Amino acid sequence: MWRGIVPTFKETTYWKAFVLNAIVAGISTAVTVEVRFILNPLMDRENFDEGINFAITMALSFVSAFLTYGVMYFMFGFGGGQLTGEPIQRQAHHLQTQITKLQKQLHASNTGT
Repeated sequence: MWRGIVPTFKETTYWKAFVLNAIVAGISTAVTVEVRFILNPLMDRENFDEGINFAITMALSFVSAFLTYGVMYFMFGFGGGQLTGEPIQRQAHHLQTQITKLQKQLHASNTGT
């Protein structure tokens, strides 16, 4: 699993997670606002509908957020905890099976059967 260029600053505490997510939100918001400021005069000059301006802004906002998360993942490994692989899912299923067996054994011992 990729740890990032700066592996010492991971979202291991609430404070670090808040700071890293604030960086992502700030960059994405700033890019969106700047795109809107750039598009407004262009859209007014070309007489485009406000809906088109909104759609272009939303699309570029999505792209900027996607790129920002990619850069944060590359730099800090940010967001890697949101991914779970198949081995973890298998382990979770195995644990759930074991818990169910133990619950049945406990129930059987409490009812005397």
